[in-house]
Amino acid sequence: MGRYLSFLLFALLAGCVLPVWEEVSSLLDDDDVANDDDGADDDDDGADDDDGADDDDTTWSGPDSDGDGVPDSEDCADDDPEISPWATEIDNDIDDDCDELIDDLDPSFEMVFVPQGAFMMGCDANQISCGNSSTLPYHEVTLDGFHLDRLEVTVAEYLQCVGQGTCDPPDTSNPEGGYDCYSERNNFLGATPYGDDDDSDHDMDDDDTATGDDDDATDPFEPTPRLDHPANCVSWGEARDYCAARGKRLATEAEWEKAAGGTDTRLYPWGNTFPDCTRAWMSEDEGVSLPGCGTGTTGPVGTKPDGQSPYGALDMAGNVDEWTADWYGVTYYDVSPPENPEGPASGTLRAVRGGLFWSWADQLPVFSRGAAPPTEIGPGIRCALTQAD
Repeated sequence: MGRYLSFLLFALLAGCVLPVWEEVSSLLDDDDVANDDDGADDDDDGADDDDGADDDDTTWSGPDSDGDGVPDSEDCADDDPEISPWATEIDNDIDDDCDELIDDLDPSFEMVFVPQGAFMMGCDANQISCGNSSTLPYHEVTLDGFHLDRLEVTVAEYLQCVGQGTCDPPDTSNPEGGYDCYSERNNFLGATPYGDDDDSDHDMDDDDTATGDDDDATDPFEPTPRLDHPANCVSWGEARDYCAARGKRLATEAEWEKAAGGTDTRLYPWGNTFPDCTRAWMSEDEGVSLPGCGTGTTGPVGTKPDGQSPYGALDMAGNVDEWTADWYGVTYYDVSPPENPEGPASGTLRAVRGGLFWSWADQLPVFSRGAAPPTEIGPGIRCALTQAD
């Protein structure tokens, strides 16, 4: 009887397991299953599981010099297997995915995400001396989720937009045209297209004439642009247009403040530690030394990692202040809606946030507000992006 029961149990198990094994074996060598890594040409495109899209039946044929599964006739770089129609576009000044567009990245690339939810906006008089009535009352605001640029837009990024014909060059003809644009503080000075650039090195000619051809970046009489510094000396409209050209928009004041301070009522992007030059480009000793941590100017973006916000954004205190989408209203917080406020319906000034390289510590709390005429050239740019549905 024991032998009979053992045989019966084996038969039952075999009846269950064998069909399953047969199905698994068929999947491992099934030319009809896409991306199953069976070594077969599942999509009949002439490439066996190595074309990067084994469910796309585009037929490839011909020599493949770099072995990336794409024939030379279809590959924009047949000597580089990292570049092909299957590649992912990255920020490297190369057309990685062969779509004839360079660095056409997802708009959320190099952005931080700020999730949906509530935070306290304005100044808490129980925590610090508010000083400015425009930051009162302290009130709760709920925002939808959004993305914000991790870094301030640089001179190089803005110049690229100008070169593509989608952004206007800032007006540098009057170096004192903006409160942050005296000649030594204008990060664009010396950059094309504002001077004749015969050798494409982003310098103006030494003699600043259209016929000059001596571009010497070391010449003390020829200003050179600070390409990795924040783009300043732009109007509100130029900032708005730059963001739009990148598929983005300017942040609202409420979005900017939440991205800078988070939801834990901190005073500064990094917490409650008093500001200093380890965390921000600022005036550290209130006029004793030069602003900008002794440099007299702005600093390269993203070089103060200890000053990052709860969501990872940098330079949200100091360096250059930043345009927001909102009109500025001194008493707007008295009537601000509790959800997704967008500022007053009209006004004469636009709200700016973040403080400057010459700001003192008491000017750098995340709730601090500033304002400037839309035509003013001075503030910089940081773009936002509405969370995709």
